[in-house]
Amino acid sequence: MNQTTETSSWFDVLPGIRSLAGRQASIAPNLDEAQKSGFARLWAAFMTARIAIAVVLLVLHLSLYILSGAAPALLVALSAAYLALALAVRLLAKPKQQGRAFDAQWIYTVGADLAFFGLIYNQVNVSINFSPLLALPVLTAAILGSRALALGTATLAALILLGRAAQTASSSDWSSRSEWLQAGLVSGGLLVLAWLISYLTARLAREERTARRSRAEVRQQTLVNEMVIETLSDGVLVVDAQHMVHTANPAARLMLGSDQDVTPPFFNLGDNPAWSQLARIAEASFTEGAVDSANVILRHADLQSSHLQVRTLLTPPSTTADRVCA
Repeated sequence: MNQTTETSSWFDVLPGIRSLAGRQASIAPNLDEAQKSGFARLWAAFMTARIAIAVVLLVLHLSLYILSGAAPALLVALSAAYLALALAVRLLAKPKQQGRAFDAQWIYTVGADLAFFGLIYNQVNVSINFSPLLALPVLTAAILGSRALALGTATLAALILLGRAAQTASSSDWSSRSEWLQAGLVSGGLLVLAWLISYLTARLAREERTARRSRAEVRQQTLVNEMVIETLSDGVLVVDAQHMVHTANPAARLMLGSDQDVTPPFFNLGDNPAWSQLARIAEASFTEGAVDSANVILRHADLQSSHLQVRTLLTPPSTTADRVCA
């Protein structure tokens, strides 16, 4: 004699992709670690740029020294020392945190850049204009350091430019006055650049922190939702338009006769003839709208049957293909 088992429960379709996203979020990389790695890549890019500039300056000064003697031997030695320092910092130093104030690391990065670039800029016997190099330490301080540090670096760069103008100026020469004007304009531009870049960097950092907090809250909420769904006595399925089941809590699997150890996490309602009524209800939900209440009889292979009460809900995504129900 065949025994009929009657059960009554609800299959609720929640905005279930959120539950699936919660599982994915639980194995996502730590957001703080991602931020640190992003800042480390930015710091490494600036340190690599220092090495590239050091190589170019060393080759340039060495060429001038060998070919025409326009560059003194001391400047060649200083260029080699700057390259060695840039390599050592890139290979040995570690980034700390973005937006930090003045500390020892700025001495052998921004400080060394200002000192070396200022020295070669003030070489009277070299006709090359090295003033654009002063933008590198200003940008480094503005993006990686605090706003006060950025403005202080820009002020030191401005003093170097004005010092060069004072060194070469004469009271009656028009070219000297134009050099003063050029130095003043470049100095003002560096100060504005430092303030603007520092402001934008701080704003982006605030927005990134806000986004990280929001993502963490969403991840926490999805995990809570997932825990609640897992412990419900009612069966919950999340089904797409192709009858694929994305989420099935333990109660739903018990009602379906779907063993977690045998049935994969994602399965189709068409895989088992006993689930055909559920598949038709899901299809009707997508085409005609959510079903408030329906009685379903699941006839299992062992000749037992389950009587279920089913209702469906639809999520409201932008495209029909993304909608889910059960």
